[in-house]
Amino acid sequence: MADVEVEPSPPGTLTAGTAQSQGATLSAQLSSSSTNNGRNFFPRALRNSPGLRPTDDGNGIQGVRMEVFSLRLPTPGTTMTRRIPELDTLLFRVGNPGRYQFLAFLTLSLTCLVIAPNNLAILFWGEEPTEYRCTDDTPAVENLLRWDNGTMTASYEEYLRWSVEDGRWNSSDVRQCTVEMRVPEAGYSERYYCRNWTFPGEEDATLVTDFHLVCRDRWRVNLATTIYFLGLLVGALLFGFLADHYGRRVVILISGSAAVIFGVGTSFSRNYAAFIVLRFLLGILLQGMQIAFILTVEWLPVVKRSFFGTLSQLIWSVGVMFLAFLGYLFPNWNDLQLAMSLVGLLLVMTYFL
Repeated sequence: MADVEVEPSPPGTLTAGTAQSQGATLSAQLSSSSTNNGRNFFPRALRNSPGLRPTDDGNGIQGVRMEVFSLRLPTPGTTMTRRIPELDTLLFRVGNPGRYQFLAFLTLSLTCLVIAPNNLAILFWGEEPTEYRCTDDTPAVENLLRWDNGTMTASYEEYLRWSVEDGRWNSSDVRQCTVEMRVPEAGYSERYYCRNWTFPGEEDATLVTDFHLVCRDRWRVNLATTIYFLGLLVGALLFGFLADHYGRRVVILISGSAAVIFGVGTSFSRNYAAFIVLRFLLGILLQGMQIAFILTVEWLPVVKRSFFGTLSQLIWSVGVMFLAFLGYLFPNWNDLQLAMSLVGLLLVMTYFL
């Protein structure tokens, strides 16, 4: 049987019975007395617990004394406080980790299959093509006779499309980032930056080829990555607070569901501005899914957290390899983003935890 000793309440406190009679509810987890072949047996985890103390009746029978059975008498407008045994101690006593903890760990680890690929997807999207050329001069090939008769009534940029020298097309004039406008009759020659490109060696669409992020716009690839990780930073500041107030599981479910929606929306982006805005919001929501790691370790005793924490990082590595698999199956960046987003539907199982 459990041997529980209640210490006398010091002045200014309510005893357990008095507090309960006034509407206060006390709960305690008691430990059963036990012996081991006539020798005293008391787990070290409980022996060192600040909430529980071992007792001995002198006959080799040990029990647990819980120091907390009194509440401070509050003044009006204050709250009642009480000390309780550490959660780690109680988890140890009930045999944690068990089957539930293992299933919860595997379920929550599915977030790695969503977050890790999104973090590194730019490696597939942002590669600069090896072959591309400016197409601002292409109409010149088809319209060699379209000139302004040397009067220069058109703007320089309009001449850019019809720039040929002496009526002859020279392929050596084609460059990757600039095109030269020459109007010999007017004695004018100037080089302009291209606005449109063609990518003859690229059969699969990437972020670079769809939004023409080459030459002077190459920096936009890095900006897209920065904006995404800025979203992760905002999510880290936001969802920790929300998880403490509304619960870990609620935050995981809501952020995971929203991440699927915004991820699918990102795959249908038709311009660069829409892409970076949606990726920023997606980064915020994916960071909310990281709360799954906190929820996992909270269900484990301290002595097991290092092991499961290391194991979760191994599963993160699986998520990185999963990106390579998805990248092979879906070469187009739109399809890859869509696939990464739909994987998040697996997190619906979190609802049953």
